[in-house]
Amino acid sequence: MMDLAPLARGDRDAFLAMLRPYLAEIAPDLPAPTPDRITQVLDDPARHVLTIRVSGSDKGFVLIRRLSCGTHEMSEFYVLPQARRAGLGTRAARAALTRHPGRWQLGVARAATGAESFWQTVLAPLARAHRGPPLTPHQSGSLHFTIKEPSP
Repeated sequence: MMDLAPLARGDRDAFLAMLRPYLAEIAPDLPAPTPDRITQVLDDPARHVLTIRVSGSDKGFVLIRRLSCGTHEMSEFYVLPQARRAGLGTRAARAALTRHPGRWQLGVARAATGAESFWQTVLAPLARAHRGPPLTPHQSGSLHFTIKEPSP
């Protein structure tokens, strides 16, 4: 069973162990973030840091940032390579998105082969996405969409 659990202080080392290969995959030319920068991100009250867990084992993470305009941003999303291609990423992404109805944006990493196709599959039953320009230099573009409140 898949669960999205808020990152606890005691889980930071496990998160960092997943962060390194994630960053190497999506932006291999960027220097590693400093410990101060990581602490700043993890302690930011505008961010939700969730761990993707299956049977108590960490399989990835989700970072959601609430922008000052009220839009949510899927700022980081990662599933360990050995846990891919079994639907876990799709389930985790949909669970994270539906926790926060409203406007969303996410950047599509240029180096992540198949990223746009993945996100289109994730979003197909949830929202109609509109393409936009990259949000950072390491992205090929962005997707903008609205997640509606669940029907009663």
